[in-house]
Amino acid sequence: MLQDGIQPYFKTADTNTTAAISAILGEVHVVNTDGGNATLSLLKIRYYFTNEGTMPLMQMNWAHLKSPGSQVDAPFVGTVVKLPTAKPMADSYIEFACNSANILDAGKEVEISFRLYDGTNQPVFLQNNDYSFSATSTPTDKIVLLYRDVVIWGVEP
Repeated sequence: MLQDGIQPYFKTADTNTTAAISAILGEVHVVNTDGGNATLSLLKIRYYFTNEGTMPLMQMNWAHLKSPGSQVDAPFVGTVVKLPTAKPMADSYIEFACNSANILDAGKEVEISFRLYDGTNQPVFLQNNDYSFSATSTPTDKIVLLYRDVVIWGVEP
């Protein structure tokens, strides 16, 4: 199901798709260009990936709700979840959730910066087999948005 006006995209800090890297460093952005209002506490964002190592660790760098001329911190947390059954290009996902009454309404954007890493800091992650990865910062249907636990954007793997 796709929701007009609300579009997520992934912005990577490392576009390497040929060699293993020690961490997935990125930002998930959700932009509301002209859609309805969405209360952040009812919104979940899923980034799907393939885990090549042990269960990875997740670090939130920062999260903001931005509008033209202003920015406020948004208390998002990221949880790594292993899929019960692996799918092509995904056996896990990060689910970002927020405990805030702030509203993502038209003209606003959520930005979430994170680091997903293996505790050994060895190069174990391959991004070219991650369902939600994109080397370009363009809207994608491979990042899934749920509102009140119903998919409003994206296609699950």
